[in-house]
Amino acid sequence: MKIFTAIATALIGALAALAALSSPDSTYGKWPVMLLATTAASLLALIYFSVYGWLRKDRYILGAILFLLLDAGIKLALLPSEAHAFGLFWGVVITVSGSGLPLLLFGATRIAYVAVSTRSNPFALPEKTI
Repeated sequence: MKIFTAIATALIGALAALAALSSPDSTYGKWPVMLLATTAASLLALIYFSVYGWLRKDRYILGAILFLLLDAGIKLALLPSEAHAFGLFWGVVITVSGSGLPLLLFGATRIAYVAVSTRSNPFALPEKTI
């Protein structure tokens, strides 16, 4: 789990660095690249905390993921059907990337809380009971 955490953190940092170092577009600037990097980091955070919550059997993180998925599903359902492909694409990108930051903040807070309250390693898997 520690290696998976290090890989996820490094990938999120690399996405942010690549977006920051990209050349700006003449019309939109760096916003499209930043939004795509944020969306990729959001999906990576969703995958990371899904695996973390599943392996640790953490119902709070899994509940937060289900809430954010429900919220994103409702927002995607409310997108206008008449939208052209460009608007629909960016609507999906903004909706998906919007759930990454709250999940990242909640997940990091939950990991810190588990580490402080149980005085154990929050990245170690729980012992199997027969």
